[in-house]
Amino acid sequence: MRFNTTALKANRIKEKAPHNHAVRKGMTKQDWDKMDEEMLPFVKELCEKIYTGNGERPKRVTINAITKATNWPNKRLNYLPKCKELVRTYSSESIEEYWAREIVFYYEKFRNESAHISWRRLRDITNMRRKDFDRCKNYLDNYTDNATADKIRRII
Repeated sequence: MRFNTTALKANRIKEKAPHNHAVRKGMTKQDWDKMDEEMLPFVKELCEKIYTGNGERPKRVTINAITKATNWPNKRLNYLPKCKELVRTYSSESIEEYWAREIVFYYEKFRNESAHISWRRLRDITNMRRKDFDRCKNYLDNYTDNATADKIRRII
């Protein structure tokens, strides 16, 4: 028995609802230059908070970290060139420099708490390997004085 396939296809075809694609309903055009100027101080403050940690663990400043902290869409910084350039100045820090900054932070924290400071304790809290400690030793002087940097080098 043969079926009439054209009749079956005809029953499945439905008309599309009329839609005007030229109109974006609910969306308004942003004045990106104005928003860039207004958000620049806020983004600068946020970068400082992430970089220093405000008494907590310092973190790396990245575009992703800023967009998460501000609850912006992922591509928002692409439309804000001044804010994006500010974030890029902070994110130009190498991973070795970040590790050195993190080690100095925890060394100071342990010293203030009068706690025992050992390589193993620093390793566990920073989750760094021995070769990572060796790679970041050169950058310790950038984040603390020479005497403290030498003490940290002797520990790690």
